[in-house]
Amino acid sequence: MLQRTLAFLFLCIPPYVFFSVGLLSWERFTGREDFSSLLAGYGVMGSLVLLVYLFHKRIWLLLVKLRIALEPIESFKALLIIIVIGIAVRMLWVFLFPAIPTSDEKTYIELASKLAKGDEYYIAGTYSYWPPGYPLFLSVIFRLFGSSGATIFWMNIIFYLCGTLIIYTFVRHLTTHVEAMVAIALLAVWPAYFTLTGFPSKEGLLIFLVPLALLMYIKSSQTNHLLNSTSLALGSGIAFGAASMIQPSLQLLLLAPIVGSVITNVNLRVILRGSVFLVIGMLLVILPWTIRNYSIHGQFVFISTNGGGGLYMANNDYATGSYDSQSRLIMKLKQFDDLGELESNRAGFHEGVQWIKENPDRFLTLAVRKHLLFLGDDAGGVYGTLKRGLNISDWRYPLLKMVANFFWVSVWALMLIALLRKDALIILNDLGPTILILSGFYLLAIHSIFESASKYHLPLLGVYAILFSILAFTPEREGVKGSIL
Repeated sequence: MLQRTLAFLFLCIPPYVFFSVGLLSWERFTGREDFSSLLAGYGVMGSLVLLVYLFHKRIWLLLVKLRIALEPIESFKALLIIIVIGIAVRMLWVFLFPAIPTSDEKTYIELASKLAKGDEYYIAGTYSYWPPGYPLFLSVIFRLFGSSGATIFWMNIIFYLCGTLIIYTFVRHLTTHVEAMVAIALLAVWPAYFTLTGFPSKEGLLIFLVPLALLMYIKSSQTNHLLNSTSLALGSGIAFGAASMIQPSLQLLLLAPIVGSVITNVNLRVILRGSVFLVIGMLLVILPWTIRNYSIHGQFVFISTNGGGGLYMANNDYATGSYDSQSRLIMKLKQFDDLGELESNRAGFHEGVQWIKENPDRFLTLAVRKHLLFLGDDAGGVYGTLKRGLNISDWRYPLLKMVANFFWVSVWALMLIALLRKDALIILNDLGPTILILSGFYLLAIHSIFESASKYHLPLLGVYAILFSILAFTPEREGVKGSIL
């Protein structure tokens, strides 16, 4: 029952994406946030769902034929060709639009440069506000190779190569080389991914760290060799810890593999052992920083002190669901900035929780709005590179945003078609797909509470590519029925 419910909820995500993209696109095109936005959202969703219903059998046959055509291709040769295409696309993007780091990226560079020089991790009067994972990693790179744009570009290319190899290995563990080729080909040309190449973006690192953590856990739960199982679970915890140090909202993502194991009836002893070593691995990464924080503040700070401000900014009388100047102004009027770093964090949590308790209906309305922000756009890299980084607002900006969002919607439309296959429920009931789906729902849930934006789904691009490949290209089993509907 739980597995069917989870699969059905996942089936609802593609129409939700269609609605979100339609609504946000209309709002940003017209500048209006009224009933017409809802009409646009429902119009796009209804049109795309109707097209899927009318043509899903024909498109499914095309996918089957494509799979048959891909089967004879040698996997190593295909891997090399796809990697070359992926690198070429990234080089072309950076050549056409050499990004200038701004906002968060600029702060990461400043913190990393300080660490590379041996200076203290401190900026704008705070010691622990900014999560340290990405600046710590950058500082090692800067110390070895300098902090030029070329260093950042080649670092992102290495991230892409690592992500490609991890995703390929992940899919090969679940199924055949055909699905693996499809997954990495999708990532090679995914606009939201390659448009991050020109500037230091923590999402580029998370796109391969998250699948790596999930893959190691899945392998640990499926091996009978005790040492291998514990080592893999420990490695998974270390990867989860590294991801959490980069983006603290991922701290509880390790619940996805644990819950997924329970749902798919993994042996209880295996679950308990894996859970223990997951937590140990995660703490091995995070606790040194926690100890450092205690030595500075004299109080417990697990990773960072930005959670309270993020909670209140996303939950107040003027909140829009994302980072916005009006909520920031309210925080200034409440004199959050005049408090100490820890006091400001505590005040944010207190005010945010209090507002949620007093306004449960508005909180739920905001949660839906945050879903739309999370799912309704996939052009964050275009925005960061063109509009914010290069101040380009001419016809190129909306055109490239449209291309990125068209790609995003197309992936989910094909995913919806694949979810209508006769044995979709059986595929999704396996441990791997179950954990991948739960990972997606986890981040959506977290950003229903804290601030939301399209950038927060970027760590899941590898997860989406894997799910797409195994749903759309795994051969349909004859005589086996397991429809979600």
